[in-house]
Amino acid sequence: MLNQKQELRNHLLTKLRMMSQITKSDKTIALCLNLEKHLNSLTDCRIIGCFNPMLHEPDWSDHFVHYEKFYFALPYRLKEVGEMNFQKVDFNNIKSGKSAFVKKSDNEVVPDILMIPGVAFTKKMERLGLGKGYYDRYLAKFPLIKKIGICFEEQIINNVFCEIHDMKMDAIITDKKIYKS
Repeated sequence: MLNQKQELRNHLLTKLRMMSQITKSDKTIALCLNLEKHLNSLTDCRIIGCFNPMLHEPDWSDHFVHYEKFYFALPYRLKEVGEMNFQKVDFNNIKSGKSAFVKKSDNEVVPDILMIPGVAFTKKMERLGLGKGYYDRYLAKFPLIKKIGICFEEQIINNVFCEIHDMKMDAIITDKKIYKS
């Protein structure tokens, strides 16, 4: 199963990297409108655990730079291999294409919502990440956090070869649709 997952990752990441910047930008704007609609429907949520978008991921950050309904938090690595926590950040610390992690500070929080990037998702709310397990391990410690997958519609596929430790999403936001469990 590991080989199947890695082959799928490689195929989809290549496809995403080949997407033109104009297409990616248009899709990201549509995705952000759906994300904002979904976030506004949530109650009792103040802290969003988000991610520094990598080059193949939707750069959601520009759309939310003046969004005041929530606080934003980014992950930082713990000394334990494969472990992370989140900390509140100034929005200027969210930078596309840089490291997925920020340097640790004293602003540690447990988010109410996690925006989770993925290489692929299914309509059954399953996720295929990059294969390092950071989100699965974090969510195992905090299972009540609302989990929102973030991707382009082309990343919704039939099978991601889900394993028992893989956490399912509560919603998946794409440029075309909001999927809910």
